[in-house]
Amino acid sequence: MGELQSIPYGSSGKTILAHLENELTDEIIDAEKFTLKEKQNIKIELDKIRRDRYHVSVSERLEGSTGIGSPILNADNEPIGSIILTAPTPRVTKEVIQTASIDIKSTAIKISKILGSSI
Repeated sequence: MGELQSIPYGSSGKTILAHLENELTDEIIDAEKFTLKEKQNIKIELDKIRRDRYHVSVSERLEGSTGIGSPILNADNEPIGSIILTAPTPRVTKEVIQTASIDIKSTAIKISKILGSSI
């Protein structure tokens, strides 16, 4: 609680990172000192997150936890936060991921539209 963590990890960070401008995304990724292969994998993952508008992560921020997140965008379609569900991994079945990802994504889109996003 209250601990600062790097943005390229977990559903909350990655859904935000995926919707930042490319230059800022590159700057953040470069600051983490990833290998070239890791950078390539992250960029592929971020492209998928942009398309899907949600992300599922397993044990990225906290060992034994799974997160499902979707970005909240403002009127300029910039990320200002995310909605996430985090639960113990054994409780997150495929069915939970399917259902929760739809609900989380839908809620994030509704909030984004209220804030003026054109998504």
